[in-house]
Amino acid sequence: MANFLGRFFGKGRNVNRKIEDFLKNLSINRINSLKELPEIDIEKPFNAYITLAILLREKGEFHKCIKLLENLLKESLEDDDEKLVMLNLAITYRVAGFVDRAEAVLKEGIEKFPAEGYFYYELARVNQLYDNWEEAVKNLEIAQGLNGEFQEELFYTKLFFINRLIDNEEIDKAFVVVKTLNDIFLVPFFYYTLARIYFAIGDDERAMKNLEIGIRLSEKHADSFLKLLKKYRNFNIEELEVLIKRVGLVYSLSVEYAKLLEVEGREEEALEIINKVAEKFPLKAEVKELQLRLMWNLGKRKQAVDVILSSLERLKKERKRYVCEACGYKTNSFEWCCPKCKTWESLKLDIE
Repeated sequence: MANFLGRFFGKGRNVNRKIEDFLKNLSINRINSLKELPEIDIEKPFNAYITLAILLREKGEFHKCIKLLENLLKESLEDDDEKLVMLNLAITYRVAGFVDRAEAVLKEGIEKFPAEGYFYYELARVNQLYDNWEEAVKNLEIAQGLNGEFQEELFYTKLFFINRLIDNEEIDKAFVVVKTLNDIFLVPFFYYTLARIYFAIGDDERAMKNLEIGIRLSEKHADSFLKLLKKYRNFNIEELEVLIKRVGLVYSLSVEYAKLLEVEGREEEALEIINKVAEKFPLKAEVKELQLRLMWNLGKRKQAVDVILSSLERLKKERKRYVCEACGYKTNSFEWCCPKCKTWESLKLDIE
């Protein structure tokens, strides 16, 4: 293997620097177990094998990747190399659906290398798959204490745990977890969680304050806050008017407001509102349906036909998607966390 790599890439210190950089990028998982990434020795077979394993996993060839990593683990390895193999094997087991095997490898890694935080981090991800958010929080706290690199992940995991506790009506326990949020990220999900917990205990004033902050912070999450409002408040048009005056004419609130105006027979006002929304979101089906219905009911038939023709022409060229700002992943449905790269709150409504 060493001779082959030598012939293919060159020998000695004359190795092309681009090749070394390429191998470093492919072996980025080495960062998962080392504080600093050392120079990669392309004459060392281990680096070629681990790089190949990572490539196989990225291509979705999990069986080959697992076989290669399992064979590597049987060899006599240095501690750092053994950590790298075990972590990659656990990750591959997890993404391939062998969650129990991933858990077993990670627990073995923790037993052999108790000071390596990434084993606890990956075990927390396995806990999440089992919907065991309490254990996920505990393992991330250990990982954070050892590596100091999981502050944001720990924060979001605690927020999910709090929401699970609210679902189960364990409000007192949820408050205990809230008090452990020492490092605060001012993101919509944080204010969503606070609004929800205050609604759950009947403190509507504080709940509404957090709800308003969350909506101002991110219009794209307004629908989640609107659902809270409908669930916990005696939802009516007057309350919605007050909220819109405070946070602005954001999409979800505006559509709901227009619908309530229509129900009350205030169709001209409803159409005025929905026309403003349609300028910003011309291809939203809900907006278009409401806009056309209002026009038709108000006798504005020609205007309605013009809107239909314009929309059909635009639909030939454009399509709406939620797009991840971090990795470019596209989906038709909104998630707090990108399904592909696991970046939090990175999905945005986009027109392509």
